[in-house]
Amino acid sequence: MTATLSESAAREAAGFTRAICLQPGDDTPRLVFADWLDEYDRPERAEFIRVQVEIERMDECGEGSVPEDGHTCFESPCRVCELIDRRGLLVSRVNGLLQANAERWVVPVLHTLWNGVSYDIGNNGRVTCSPGGRYVGELLFARGFVAEVRCDLATLLGGACGRCGGVRGVRRNHCQRSLCTLRMGCICDCAGCVGCTDCDNTGRTKGLAKALFAAHPITAVALVDLQPYHNGAGWCWFDPDRTPPYNDVPATANPPRDVYRLLTGHLSGRSRWRGYGSQAAATDALSRAAVAHCRGLAGLPPLG
Repeated sequence: MTATLSESAAREAAGFTRAICLQPGDDTPRLVFADWLDEYDRPERAEFIRVQVEIERMDECGEGSVPEDGHTCFESPCRVCELIDRRGLLVSRVNGLLQANAERWVVPVLHTLWNGVSYDIGNNGRVTCSPGGRYVGELLFARGFVAEVRCDLATLLGGACGRCGGVRGVRRNHCQRSLCTLRMGCICDCAGCVGCTDCDNTGRTKGLAKALFAAHPITAVALVDLQPYHNGAGWCWFDPDRTPPYNDVPATANPPRDVYRLLTGHLSGRSRWRGYGSQAAATDALSRAAVAHCRGLAGLPPLG
C-alpha cells in the first residue's frame, strides 16, 4: 500500500493539480507532476498520466488508428501497423492501471458525484456509474485526469432537494400542529419536526461542480436531462427566466440562467432563446457554457 503523503507533500500535489486545472490543454504540468509522483513512490499514477498523454498525442496526429479505407502493408516492418499495435498496447495498459487502482482513483470521484461505488470500467479511461443497476452518469479519464463528465443537472449544479421537496424542512407524520407547514422557511419547533440535513435547510442541494472542477481539468460536460428544442428556426436553448414563458417549450430546453448567459456560437435567436444549426452544435455549446460556469465556481479562468 502506498504511504500517505506528508502535509508538505500534499500541498505540493495540490499545487500541481491547480496548475493542471488552470491549463488543461498543456501537457507540461501533467508530465512534471508525473515526475514528482515517481519521486514520491507513486509510479503507477505517474505511468497512467504518461501513457494517456502518449495516446492523446497519437490521436491528435492521426497515428495508431486503422484508416477508414483500410490498410495494406507495402513494407516490412510497416510503420502504420507498428503504431496501431503500439496504441493497442497503451490502451490495454490504461485499462489495467485503472482497474488495479480504481479504489484510489475512481471511487473518490464517484463518491463526490453520486455517493455510490457501483461502476464499470470501459475502454481507455471510460467509467460508467450505475448504482443498483440504474445508470446515473459517466466519467472519461484522459491524460491522467477526469476530462469529461456525463450527469444530470442537479448533480452538477444543484436542484430542488429530493428529501424535503424544496420546502426547507422535514415534517414528521405525528406532528399535530396545524401551522406546521414547513413552508416559507417556517420550521416547527416541536421535537418531531426538523430542518432538512440533505440541503442544510435551504431547499436546494448545492451541486458538486466546484469541488469536481477544482480537482480535475474537465473540458466537456454532458447534462443528460437537458435537450435542445427545435422551434423552426433551429435547435434552441431558452432563457429560463423569460417573461412571458413559452408554454410549448419543454423544461428540458431551459438550462440554468447562469449557464444560458454563457452560451456562444448561436446562429439565430433573440434575448429569450439561442438557436443552432444542428442538435450536436447546440449540445456542444451547452457543454462549453457549463464548463465556463463550473470553472468560475472553482475559481478558474475560462478556457482559451
